[in-house]
Amino acid sequence: MEGLITKDSIVEHVIKTYPKTLGLLVGKGVDCCCGAYNTLEKGVADANADLSALLEELNALASQPDAVAAPKGR
Repeated sequence: MEGLITKDSIVEHVIKTYPKTLGLLVGKGVDCCCGAYNTLEKGVADANADLSALLEELNALASQPDAVAAPKGR
């Protein structure tokens, strides 16, 4: 079964959808500023991190009941 977050997910989309992932991504050296428009595959490669392990960790965070960002109200 494929996770919610894949190697083709865009870094910015992952962070906006699952805010709890930001700390993990930054901790692994993934560029979440200028590189936020890259795929996770590219961002993780640039950071010399383990893509498979990071995807497992990201999907574990994304699967938590309170992981999804609440819609912005007016």
